[in-house]
Amino acid sequence: MNKKLSSFIGLLLSDGSVYYDKSKQTFCVQFTNKIPSMRDYFKSLSTDLFGIENFHENRCKNAISIRFFSKRIAEFLFTFSPTYRTLRYENGNYPTCKVPDEIKNSKIFSAEFLRSYVSCDGSFYSNPKYSINRLEVRCYHPKLISDLVKCLDVLGIKCRTSGNKLLITDRENLKRFLHLVGFLEESLVSETTSPSFGFSKNQKMKDALH
Repeated sequence: MNKKLSSFIGLLLSDGSVYYDKSKQTFCVQFTNKIPSMRDYFKSLSTDLFGIENFHENRCKNAISIRFFSKRIAEFLFTFSPTYRTLRYENGNYPTCKVPDEIKNSKIFSAEFLRSYVSCDGSFYSNPKYSINRLEVRCYHPKLISDLVKCLDVLGIKCRTSGNKLLITDRENLKRFLHLVGFLEESLVSETTSPSFGFSKNQKMKDALH
């Protein structure tokens, strides 16, 4: 395990996937995100970690994916998590994805993992009028949300869960999160209805807490 691999796994367990592509008869490693800079970050990590230079872009109606194909790399990634699927199966069971122990037991690797994960599936809300500051992380997988809590716990960051959300609401722990984790600089507010659309998530949080 290293910092870049921790970050890469954070991307895969949030907006990524690793699966067998029947049409290509090999494994596909894919990352889907609206923000071009986030897709570029995935490409940069893929190149740094695995030497990948040949990427494919797939455009669907509401999403853009960056992908590459490699059985060797997929099998390597499966040594850390048996699957990177987080969506519940039709029979109601959840996939056996997990945050690797090497990450959960390390402050450095937990911070790198969380930075990527929260940059994809997290958001920061602030309302100065009512002194509200809140970090929300969406997660529908019960094992995965428990692993996220453990990563925060090893960093001494207190949070709570509410349904499918992980929440940090008090100022002390928000500041600790910003100091130890934060968002990727490539992560921008993607909600088109938000007045902060296109702004850096990191800067938005810094401005609210300082």
